[in-house]
Amino acid sequence: YRPTIEYFAPYAQLLGLTATPNRADRQDIQQIFGPPTFELPLELALAKGYLAKVRYLLLADGIQNLDKIPTNVGMLSRSALNWLFFAPERDAKIIELIGEHTAHLGDALRMMVFCRNIAHAERYEQLLPNAWAVHSKLKPQWQDQRIEDYLTGDKHTLVTVNKFNEGVDYPETNV
Repeated sequence: YRPTIEYFAPYAQLLGLTATPNRADRQDIQQIFGPPTFELPLELALAKGYLAKVRYLLLADGIQNLDKIPTNVGMLSRSALNWLFFAPERDAKIIELIGEHTAHLGDALRMMVFCRNIAHAERYEQLLPNAWAVHSKLKPQWQDQRIEDYLTGDKHTLVTVNKFNEGVDYPETNV
């Protein structure tokens, strides 16, 4: 937004709000907005009860197949990486672990699963019960319909890649 801000040359103050001050592009937003007037780090907001309680789990699938991946001068091939990440046994174990940790929610389950690419998202749409994949290759009206199905409870899971990362508020989501 820098060209727009510079074009309009805002008055005495320019207000900027962000939940992600440490940008992936390594740009310093303080160059545009100046030093923060107020900051509330995530851990403090959680501790003060301003945000929903979060329960983090690290689920290990227990599959160690790195020794079976062929290497070429220390580099992993694309097919080797795909085998590692799309191995049917690995997928089955991940789905099993998700099921074990969400079964108690029954029909109240509203889950978002973040995948590494569209093929991965579409695969998990097939593997997870009652799930829709939402990604950039779907027409906008299909994306909207799938999100609506999720919000109304017709589908319990959205499987996605590069969507719902920022600025999304679906309080129904509990996993």
